[in-house]
Amino acid sequence: AKRGQSEGTLTQDTETFQLTNQWQRVSASLTLGADNTGGVTIGFSSVADDDSYADEYLIALPQLELGSYATSYIPTDGGQVTRFKDEASKDNLESYINSSEGVMYLEVSALVDEAFSRVITLSNKVDWTNRMFLRYDSLTKTITFRYLIDGVTIVNIVHTLSDTTIFNKISCKWELNNFKLYVNGEKKGEDLSATTMVSQSMDKISLESGIDSQWFEGKIKDLRVYNEALTDEELIALTQ
Repeated sequence: AKRGQSEGTLTQDTETFQLTNQWQRVSASLTLGADNTGGVTIGFSSVADDDSYADEYLIALPQLELGSYATSYIPTDGGQVTRFKDEASKDNLESYINSSEGVMYLEVSALVDEAFSRVITLSNKVDWTNRMFLRYDSLTKTITFRYLIDGVTIVNIVHTLSDTTIFNKISCKWELNNFKLYVNGEKKGEDLSATTMVSQSMDKISLESGIDSQWFEGKIKDLRVYNEALTDEELIALTQ
């Protein structure tokens, strides 16, 4: 929605959104009654000592969804469309992923603060038992950086977040005797005693855990894999 002339507001229950001359996304939720009664109205109305009702307003791409949070726009042409979850993975990345050292960087958030474990994994495409992953858990509000060899956890670094629904910048570093987790410019955990590294090349990145199919249900602004371990100073700069 945007305004055409002077200032105006769009109100939903107790929430008021200030309209500007720039396009902005506005969303609101509604809980129907026990008998599914209720409705949604999109519009503008005047208030005392305010002539904004005479202005011009533009509304584009309205969308009504069944769910607890807003998603991206889907053209429906007046019908109903079922949204299927996005799934993503890429293999044959052995020339890009260094199994003996490296960094995975993410800027991510959860879609909604619900009891899901959202996982991003680097692994061998043949054997999921040799892998490293980052798990983003909204129930416990924790980030877990885990490194496994033959299904056995070698490194397990956990950090508690204040909020998983806002974007956080996270770096996981792996190197012989040097595993570290940085979040928003600060070191949040390290393990300097893991003397064993995977023998199989990690050549696949997946938005899932692999074995128990915990998909990453969230938002990703940035995802990178560095093929060498970065310094502490570089990890601070990267996640600030």
